[in-house]
Amino acid sequence: MNFETLYRELEANGSEQTRKTYRRHGAPEPMFGVSFAVLGKLKKSVVSPNKKKGVNQEIAQQLWDTKNTDARTLALMIIDPDALTETEAEDWLKEINYQALADYFAQAVAKTSFAEKKLHKWIKSKDEYVRRTGYSLLNSLIKGGKKFDERDFEQYMEKIEKELQSSANWAKEAMNTSLVAIGSVNETLRARVIEIADRIGPVEIDYGDTHCQTIVVKEYLERIYARKKTMKF
Repeated sequence: MNFETLYRELEANGSEQTRKTYRRHGAPEPMFGVSFAVLGKLKKSVVSPNKKKGVNQEIAQQLWDTKNTDARTLALMIIDPDALTETEAEDWLKEINYQALADYFAQAVAKTSFAEKKLHKWIKSKDEYVRRTGYSLLNSLIKGGKKFDERDFEQYMEKIEKELQSSANWAKEAMNTSLVAIGSVNETLRARVIEIADRIGPVEIDYGDTHCQTIVVKEYLERIYARKKTMKF
């Protein structure tokens, strides 16, 4: 599909009920209210100029330029990491004002050659969504199997301990999630993360009119390691 066809499909598949749900989670207007199931199907219909399925940087840019939240979500799903430039990444980041977009963007940047460079820069930002994107990028890299030096993890943990409670709401949530990601790497880091989480104390995230609840680091790690044990043969 080309941009025009994709955009018409987005508009045709929107619903007021989904818009209401997205609004409760902080999604900004304009938006159609397209389910993630439909977005996933539309992603599969995209092909890049060099025949790679599911990515197309030109169409992604066109979707992003509409400023429609559904179109921007799809744009972040079809970014071509090999074609995305650092300049484009910085330009897109300036316009992110919704936590879900920050997370999808981080997942895309995690696949680029400059991911670690941006991680180091963005987690230092005082802007709520830039900092969130930075820590979401850290989470994506860990989940993707990126091998960090233990000294790097120590620096990230020290920074989180120092800055989490004073950070803005959505940055705080990503920092809390980063502790879980780091603690899931191995038992040594798990123990270290729990120590830090105990010193940080209870973390409160404002989820607005939703049923979302703040992750309790120690409890979440217990579930992760319990699952790991069941996966061993």
